[in-house]
Amino acid sequence: MNTLERNPIADKENDALLWQVLDRYYFEPFRHKEICNEGSTRKTLELFIRGECPSHCTYCYLNRFGDKLYPRECQDEETILNNIDKILEFYVRQKFVCSIEMFSGECIVEGLMPKIWDKMYNCFSKLDMEYRPNSILHPENCDFVEYPEMIDMVQEYIDKFGRLGIRMGFSASVDGKYMDDNRTRVRSKDFYPNLFNFLMKNDYGCHPMVAAHGIEKWIQNYDWWKSDEVPPHISDRLMMLEVRNDDWTKEKIQQYIKFINHVADYEYKNIHHCDNESFMERVFCFDKYPRKGYDNIVLPYRAENRYPGLSCSGQSAMTLRVGDLGIALCHRTSYDKFMGGFFTLGEDGYINGVRAHNVPAYISMLAWDQSCAPYCTDCSFNQTCIGPCLGANYEATNSPFMIHPGVCNLMKAKTTFLVMKYLEMGLFDLGKQKHPDSESWSYWDRMISKFEKGMDGFEERISDRIGNWRVRAEGGNFPEV
Repeated sequence: MNTLERNPIADKENDALLWQVLDRYYFEPFRHKEICNEGSTRKTLELFIRGECPSHCTYCYLNRFGDKLYPRECQDEETILNNIDKILEFYVRQKFVCSIEMFSGECIVEGLMPKIWDKMYNCFSKLDMEYRPNSILHPENCDFVEYPEMIDMVQEYIDKFGRLGIRMGFSASVDGKYMDDNRTRVRSKDFYPNLFNFLMKNDYGCHPMVAAHGIEKWIQNYDWWKSDEVPPHISDRLMMLEVRNDDWTKEKIQQYIKFINHVADYEYKNIHHCDNESFMERVFCFDKYPRKGYDNIVLPYRAENRYPGLSCSGQSAMTLRVGDLGIALCHRTSYDKFMGGFFTLGEDGYINGVRAHNVPAYISMLAWDQSCAPYCTDCSFNQTCIGPCLGANYEATNSPFMIHPGVCNLMKAKTTFLVMKYLEMGLFDLGKQKHPDSESWSYWDRMISKFEKGMDGFEERISDRIGNWRVRAEGGNFPEV
């Protein structure tokens, strides 16, 4: 659990350094709702409850590396519940008001999560409104919807916390009917109807994961999401997140391009009704698509020389591994060698400080951006790419800072394809007419120029790969990509 050797001379300095980093980067914002709940300065506390999950999804890091991300010996119920008490006491004593995220393998059906909710409710109900978190969010596989009595139980907690002014949120980590083969647990015929009723009642959404494993079925799966089986309120807000594992081969990337082409055509025809201007506003991010946290078919642009950090919550959510009070960048980088440290307990049994573990690694990941990343810093795509996942990097290359070439190829292929497609549709010219002052056009012009120089027969390749977009949008055949 803590294998790095301690240097007695540097112990106090490292402990003090870790506390200062946490205090300035997280604890101080945690005390101000106007700071920690705003988009650009948003900071949350993530409680990593357990690293084991019975779903065993093929691509999931908990399935593949869970025992290395979270020591099994500290995942028992008694330890977790005792540490929840300590964390809540620290939260109140420090006058934190930040929202809380609960990340875990399944533990609602198993019974642990309701006990944690009871402790949270008892704690926050005693506080004035100004010292309660705005929300408690759960990314969940929602296995509990298989059991009507458990749906009722969860709803009771949602309503109870709601009366305290705390939104208890769920984001369903559900990939879709044709991706259920990735799971070892078989879902009943009632799972999806029950799930959608639960989500609709509470205005929740889904974040299906688009993995290389099974990518050849994602067009069929996407069409299911858009079918009458799924309420439009849910299907129109899907966050289809690409899984940045190391299994993106050339063949898998080709299947992904077919899929993303299908998505763009469907959205153009059925959501934007073949309105070029409306579609252009969306794909160039001039008009963010309502309530869609991540949009696969857009071409985002970030101003040059403004290097972004991680595209996930790793640098905005302080991850606390509940079983051993370990401090990690995120749940996917909570390997022993990258732990920042651990909270320590005083004689009274409550948190009184920190013990440093690998502070340099923690700070390096907390401060990561594309300007200091191998491959990323000089990459032509770095103003539009979402960047790597540091945990996936480590699993593939043995370094959190070295991206796997397959992931690079995926992101480059995606951007290249969308540029070619939107050129063929005339969206770049239309965008320049409607938004002539946007600084993004010089970037895209340089990118397109590189494509033209680097690809033989670029113009022909556009037509060959994309085909006639209008015919296809109106119901024509889809050519092979």
